[in-house]
Amino acid sequence: MKTIAENEAKSHLRQRSRHQTVPEPLWSSEEDEGADPPSQADLAPGPEAIVAGQEVLERVRLCVQDLSVTDQEIFWMRERERSYEEITRVLGLPLGTVGVKYARAKLKLLECLKKAGIVAPEGKKKA
Repeated sequence: MKTIAENEAKSHLRQRSRHQTVPEPLWSSEEDEGADPPSQADLAPGPEAIVAGQEVLERVRLCVQDLSVTDQEIFWMRERERSYEEITRVLGLPLGTVGVKYARAKLKLLECLKKAGIVAPEGKKKA
């Protein structure tokens, strides 16, 4: 889940990049001396891309909200690299319960994200 979130965030940041710069050695050659460098492309996302990104974030938020409050707490604490022992201490749950609840929360989130079309089912690439 963490990897999925990181990759989605990286994709989002790449799409939000304002300008793509082209290093001078790639566009200049002996034939092009004196010519103007190519213009920089505006890679800012259009309104459709912004709305699509907001829709994806909303679907992810709804998937997380489907978890119980305790499962959300366990999930986010583990994703922030808290130890099982620390989670056990903070929430007052048995160690085994924390491990099982975390595993089940990840599976439930993954299934929800697949149904929402955010994560491709196994064997298929996301379009």
